[in-house]
Amino acid sequence: MFESEMKNPILLRNALEPITEIIDEAVLQIKEDGLKILAADRAVVVVVDFEMSKKCFDKYKLTENIEIGLNLTNFLQILKRAGSSDKLKLKTDGQKLEIIFENGSERKFQIPTISLSGNETPDVSKLEFKNIIKTDASIINNAINDADLIADSMVFSIDESAMRISASSDSTSVNIVVPKKKLKKFGYVEDARSRFSLEYLKKIIKASKIADEAEISIGTDYPMRLIFADKNIKISFILAPRVED
Repeated sequence: MFESEMKNPILLRNALEPITEIIDEAVLQIKEDGLKILAADRAVVVVVDFEMSKKCFDKYKLTENIEIGLNLTNFLQILKRAGSSDKLKLKTDGQKLEIIFENGSERKFQIPTISLSGNETPDVSKLEFKNIIKTDASIINNAINDADLIADSMVFSIDESAMRISASSDSTSVNIVVPKKKLKKFGYVEDARSRFSLEYLKKIIKASKIADEAEISIGTDYPMRLIFADKNIKISFILAPRVED
């Protein structure tokens, strides 16, 4: 049995929004230290690793670890019905999830759990992430919006002096250079360059609602890891590259 209360349901809504852009169904792991989702999209282009500490909750009572399959899109639609002054309660016995909003009156939703035993998430534990840098999430967001005017993919690269982001079509190009002195962290190891889908990056950058900074790991024709984290919430996206000829 699991019961929790949260005075700020907007926190959970903002965390789930970028995840549901990519993954519509997933197993929600309810553990002693908080909530967790580890899942890939249907095309297995992105792996999402989400953690929300129980410190985000004003009440968190769990008798034993629970895993429930959920339609995340449905869950998010309900969370969007929360008002700014509503208290959120979550309850589950493993068979259904109760979502309760309290603010003078009580509104209760129930959604069933679903079986997701056939869904397998790729093992990303053996991936080695080098070239770890941190920057303002707004820089990445602006670069994505610039590139979206021109192409359907963008290139991230790094050398000993800067991180570079670019996109091009037959007639137009855009290049963004962020010198290492302007980065929050510059863990340069080796030159690297990879191309990524803008469709996915536009969804991933929505996680900047929970964090002003983004941690990025870049390799050559290698998955990129983007992490958005505050004190008690962390969302990691591992995005497969478009391998160039």
